[in-house]
Formats: sequence, C-alpha cells, structure tokens
Amino acid sequence: RRSLPRTRQSLAMWGRNWRKVQDCAASLTLQAGSPGEDVPDRARQAVFDLKAAFSAALEDDLSLHQFWPALFGFVKTVNGLAAKDRLGGAGAAACLKVLRGVDRVLGILDPAHLPLPQAELPEAVQRLLDEREEARARKDFAASDSLRDRIAAAGYRLEDTPGGVRVFCRIPSAQ
Repeated sequence: RRSLPRTRQSLAMWGRNWRKVQDCAASLTLQAGSPGEDVPDRARQAVFDLKAAFSAALEDDLSLHQFWPALFGFVKTVNGLAAKDRLGGAGAAACLKVLRGVDRVLGILDPAHLPLPQAELPEAVQRLLDEREEARARKDFAASDSLRDRIAAAGYRLEDTPGGVRVFCRIPSAQ
C-alpha cells in the first residue's frame, strides 16, 4: 500500500534492479544444465530465504516493499556463488526454480530476453553454432556472419559474450 515515487532517479534505480534480476535469471538458465549434483548450503539457504520472504509478503496483504530487499539479496548471493564457481548445475537449477516461482506471480522476468540452454536447441541449430565457433576460431568472419544469418533464419538470435555465445528465441518484428 506504499506509493512509489516516480522520479527519474527512482525509475532508473528500479530499471537497474530489474536488470540485475533479469541477468541473474539468464546466468542461472545457462548454468542449470552444467555439472554439479549437490546444492551448496549457501544456495539452499538463499532459496529458503527467498521463499520465506515471498510467502510473508503474500500473507501480509502483498507487502512487496518488504520483499524487494530479500529478492535483491538473493540475486547478490547467487551471483556471488556463480562468480566463484560454487553454484554448480543443481544449485543453479534450484535457484532458478524459486526465481521462476516468484516470477509466475509477479511477472518480473522477460522470457524473451532470457537465453536458451544450448542443450534445448534443435540439433540442426546446434551444428550451425558449432560450425560458427570453428569459423570464428579460424578468424573466418565472413563464414561466421553467414552462419549467424542461417541461425537467425531458423528463428534464433545470438549474443556473443566473454563467457561464450548466448542464444535467444528471435522476437518477431512488429509489422
């Protein structure tokens, strides 16, 4: 029941905070399929804390102003674990599951801007990605660009990052 100030500064702050949550979800999406069968204790605690804070906010007449710090603390903890390579596939999957659960109620994530795990891509697209990586390694950028175009024609958008390529479903253009 608290009003939110609509100043340029507060909107910029909320934009940055949203981007942090979105980036965390993207990172978790990519890590969820990686090796690691155990959920680290800190990740397990972060999941528990986020669930508890969200339940408390829902039970208290949707008091989200008390939930946001818990969400941002969750993101900070998860990003810290991921940066130190201490999250693993099972930890990332557990964290992503709770984040998606929150999102089913609040709708804070933009699925169109979340990368797809490469394991979920069609085999033909995966082959094109592999060929593109080989072309880039050979510094054959014309072939790499051609392969990017073929991947786009198949309905996927690529983003090259220092951590590797991210693949997204292409958003249909407005007509």
